[in-house]
Amino acid sequence: MNLPNLITISGLPGSGKTSTAKLLAEKLNYNHINGGGLFRQLAVESNRNVVEQSLAAEHDATIDENFDKRLIALAQKAKKTIFESRLIGWMTKKENIPSYKIWISAPKEIRAQRIAKRDKVPLATALKDIELREASYLDRYKKFYNINILDTSIYDLVVSTKKMPTEKVVQFIIDNIMGHGAQ
Repeated sequence: MNLPNLITISGLPGSGKTSTAKLLAEKLNYNHINGGGLFRQLAVESNRNVVEQSLAAEHDATIDENFDKRLIALAQKAKKTIFESRLIGWMTKKENIPSYKIWISAPKEIRAQRIAKRDKVPLATALKDIELREASYLDRYKKFYNINILDTSIYDLVVSTKKMPTEKVVQFIIDNIMGHGAQ
């Protein structure tokens, strides 16, 4: 089985990145790195929540620069790793770090339902947070990186989690990697 050393998983909030990455890492016996967890950690260190940290990053490029340095350093050292982060696919492309890049998608309403359940907040709150965060991402990534986060052309595989449970998503990814190999 000729698997890629580094598999990246990207997607918008609530798309299923973490669930997919965890199960894929388990099935392949890979390490798992959660970039969102690192961003949340930086937010806590700055006495902010994730939305506040995202909004602050719109005006303070050092927030993303520090985060990016950590992500790139981790990706460069990665061995048999599933790395999940919103921009990790773009980062590995930009830094010429070999990886198999996956984009996970789901409609906004489904993502909001997942976040509301996960964070134990009302659906309206989750939807508002998604909209604020995504507007921030679109603006920041365009301004600082000249990246349209919704452009999936760099990914080896794009998967919708709308109608597939995590187990089927992971099997689909494994089947695709096995059938097409790392690029």
